[in-house]
Amino acid sequence: YALAVMSLSNATFRKGDRATALALNEQALTVFRELGETYFQSVCLWANGRLRAKLGDWKVGLGELRESLTLSRRLDSRYEVAAGLLRLAEAEQYLEDPARVVRLYWAARTVYDSIGVRHKGDDPNLEKRLASCRAALGEAAFTEAVEGGRAMTMEQAIEYALEPSI
Repeated sequence: YALAVMSLSNATFRKGDRATALALNEQALTVFRELGETYFQSVCLWANGRLRAKLGDWKVGLGELRESLTLSRRLDSRYEVAAGLLRLAEAEQYLEDPARVVRLYWAARTVYDSIGVRHKGDDPNLEKRLASCRAALGEAAFTEAVEGGRAMTMEQAIEYALEPSI
C-alpha cells in the first residue's frame, strides 16, 4: 500500500500538483514508519523535503532532507548518502550561502566518484547549477569552496550537511 501511495505521489508531482504529492507522500511515510522500513522512510523524507522547499517551507524541508541523509548513513548506503548531499545542495541553492552549496555539490560528486557512479555527462549540469554560485563568490572563493567539498571524506560531508543552514 505504502509503495503504491508513494508512486502515486511521484506521478502527482510530475503533473505539477505539489500539495497533493506532499499529502500522499506523508501517508506513505506514516506507513513506512509504522513498519520500521528505513530505506523507504529515507526516500519519502527526501521527496517531502524537496517538496516542502519548493513550496517555501525551508526549515521543515531542509530538516526532512537532513533526516533522510541520517537514515542513509545508518543504512550505510554510499549511493543514497551521495544523493542526499546532492539533494541538500539543490535545496540550499536558493538560500544565501553559495560557498556551502558549492561544498555540498562537490562533496556529493566526490562520494559518487568513490563508488564509480558519476557520469561525465553530469559535468555540464553541475557547471550550469553552479554558475550563479561562481558569479556570487568570484573565482578564488569558488575554487576554495570546490576544494573544500572535494577534500571532505564522506563522514565529514555528512556532518557538514547536517549542520543547520537556517
